[in-house]
Amino acid sequence: MRTSTSRPSSNGRIDTARRGSGTRRLLAVAAITASLLVGCSGSRAGTIAAGNLPDVLRDKDATSEELFALYSDALVQKDTELLGSVLGDQFLLQRTNGTWTDKAGFLAQLPDLRSFTAGPVEERRGEQTIVARLDATGDLVVNGVKYRMTAAPMLLVFEWTAGHWVLQAQGNFNLPGS
Repeated sequence: MRTSTSRPSSNGRIDTARRGSGTRRLLAVAAITASLLVGCSGSRAGTIAAGNLPDVLRDKDATSEELFALYSDALVQKDTELLGSVLGDQFLLQRTNGTWTDKAGFLAQLPDLRSFTAGPVEERRGEQTIVARLDATGDLVVNGVKYRMTAAPMLLVFEWTAGHWVLQAQGNFNLPGS
């Protein structure tokens, strides 16, 4: 059984805006509330013990759609403890506007993501890696800048390490503006 109920809809898209409070309850069971982590710093702060990770992270056969759905749910809910476990220690995020951040910087200043739709997902799998390409649309504000609500390409790299998946790289190619 997977802890995340996020699944692509019949059209192959992931839509966080349609999910109800069930996902929130599942994430609450899987992680301590993010409010307990306010003020924590460092890339290891706020991670979940390996034995308590959501099932999807510990499933070697998990798809990039399932992993991305868990990640986007955690972003919408600002669950820094779960995000601390989803993001790998070498995590880097590159944005179209030229800015980038690492794991500690990302966790310290989360984007304001209110809803998210993504898909279809194109996935390439190796023994220890999953590289995924998708188009994403989100109600998103980063560093006070509102981003367009149009589909934009995204690239994700997941790595199987220490018995679970982590997100090591993310490229966002969406543009600021309305």
